[in-house]
Amino acid sequence: MALTAAGGTAEGCRHVKKAGHTRPSRCARCVRDRTDALRGARDIATAVSLKPWSRCHVGIVSNFALRRESGRLVSEMLQVLGYASDTAASGLEAVEYCQRFRPAAVLMDVQMPGMSGIEATQRLRRMEAHGRCEALHIIGAATQNDEETREACMLAGMNGFLHKPLGLWNLAHQIGTAVPGAA
Repeated sequence: MALTAAGGTAEGCRHVKKAGHTRPSRCARCVRDRTDALRGARDIATAVSLKPWSRCHVGIVSNFALRRESGRLVSEMLQVLGYASDTAASGLEAVEYCQRFRPAAVLMDVQMPGMSGIEATQRLRRMEAHGRCEALHIIGAATQNDEETREACMLAGMNGFLHKPLGLWNLAHQIGTAVPGAA
């Protein structure tokens, strides 16, 4: 089962368009699917041996942070995995956030209006090189799952890459590599 930022499982929520629903968060079936998926996520968190409620912070940097439901679901996924999260809605906010706080990892959307995730990562890496920021574990997230996008993320200095919609198992693995003792 893949828990996604769309509000349910990867297989679910197709009924929303057919039934004319515009808000999956208010659909009883979608809410039930999401609740079941989160219950199963606790089993995944145990399977990957994460310390429950470690309270490490993960920065979520994405234009989807502006869309309440998907941003909330990613936060819930991280909470199930034992991480607290903060959100930034742009690359510039991400740079400012990472200067002020030291997150265990940063989940960086690759395509955002204004400063993209690639540009924000490059700026953060330059700041690290000049001693103005601690080293960060940055994970790129994009809807494109092609070699060109993945390579651009790695060349910019990202440590990992995830394809959207985000799957809980992959998210747990990528973030677990950033937190000592978690993976």
